[in-house]
Formats: sequence, structure tokens, C-alpha cells
Amino acid sequence: MESDALLPGDPARALTLAQELLVEPLMSNHARGLWGYTGRTPNGDGLTIQSTGIGAASGAVVLAELAGLGVERAVRIGTCRALQPPREGVAVGDGPGSDAPEVGQVLIAERVLALDGVSAGLSAGGAGELLEPDRELTAALIGSGVGTPATIAGEDPLTPGGPVTNATDAIAGSEASAADLQIAALVAVGQRVGIAIGCVDLVVESADGVTALDDDQVMAESIPIGKAVTEVIAAGR
Repeated sequence: MESDALLPGDPARALTLAQELLVEPLMSNHARGLWGYTGRTPNGDGLTIQSTGIGAASGAVVLAELAGLGVERAVRIGTCRALQPPREGVAVGDGPGSDAPEVGQVLIAERVLALDGVSAGLSAGGAGELLEPDRELTAALIGSGVGTPATIAGEDPLTPGGPVTNATDAIAGSEASAADLQIAALVAVGQRVGIAIGCVDLVVESADGVTALDDDQVMAESIPIGKAVTEVIAAGR
């Protein structure tokens, strides 16, 4: 296991990123279908690419186990949904009520809102606490130009009747411009186990659910994101 890791949720994206970013990647994990790979980048740097599954609990367990295997820095390459319809003249990151990102836009989490059950339980302030990913790693990601800084909320899985938790009003009244099932849990666990974590999310669905990227589009968009993040990690060694 390498000390640096990329954390896509989907095992298929982990495989694709390993094929694109590593020279002769080796499968390092296949337990529970959560495929993971290790290898060297073309520059000779060691890198782990480990899928984290879906939902906060899955991501939390995977990251905690990676800490025990020697991972020290990790970047989530995930997906999120917009929270509000776009409004003209207001930009992502302007603060409370800021505009929703466009589908296909890449966001870098400057802060995450702990509203899923896992992150709320792990964070000192409980539900609604604003957590910060690793500052140095986040600043490097922002400086790379790979995405736009934003506040992203962690949320529990959705059901046909709506969110499992009653966090909907808290999300709607916050400064978060997007929501992600795993992001807050990963940041909370990273702080607990001492892993420096950054988070990069691709917006895959509009707030009204009308516009969305399909799996092939998500896969294609994830490759340049992975390449940019790998360069950031290499520069920070």
C-alpha cells in the first residue's frame, strides 16, 4: 500500500483511473467488490487507487482501514448533486445562497457540512458542523485550477420519499452549493486517523434532477480530474 491514495467511489472508475494513471497497476483489494490498485505513475511515484463504495458508512470504513495500511494523504474523486437551480449573476463560493454549480462542473471542497449520520457522529460539534479538509492539500488543489472552491454538504442516501434524515432544511439554509453522500464522513474520519484529505467532486445532477451525466460521461470526465490530482500529489511530495 502506498502513502498517497485517490478515492473514487465506483469500483469501475477505480479500475479506469488505475489503467490511465499507473504503469502496470496491480490489484491490491477486491474484498466486497471494492476494487483497489497500487502501482507507479509514469514519473515513478507510488500511488494507491481505492474505491470506497457508496454512502458515508462505506467510505468511513475504507478510509479507516487505509490509515492502518499506511496511507497518509488521500483525495476523494467523487460525485455530487447541485442543491439550487442556477441564478444569473451569482457565483459558486459567494457564500450563503450562492448559485448552484452547473452539471459537469468540478468542485473542490473548502468546507464540508456534517449532516449525514456518520460525520455528525464523528465530528465534535455534531450535526451541522462545518469541517475543513486538509488546508495545504486543498490550497494546492485550488491552485492547480482543477476545480472551483465550494462548500459541499454531506447527506444520507435518498429514497423515493426524500432524504432518510431530516437534514433537508439544514442543507437548504446553508451555504452549501452541492451535496455528496460520502464527503463529510471521509473528512471526519481523516481528521480522526491523521490522514490529510482533499476532496474533488464532479457535479453529476442538477438540483431538479432533470439534467444528469450518464455513467460513460462520468467516467470520461473523471480521467482528466484524476490526472490533475495526481500532479498535485506529486508536487507536494
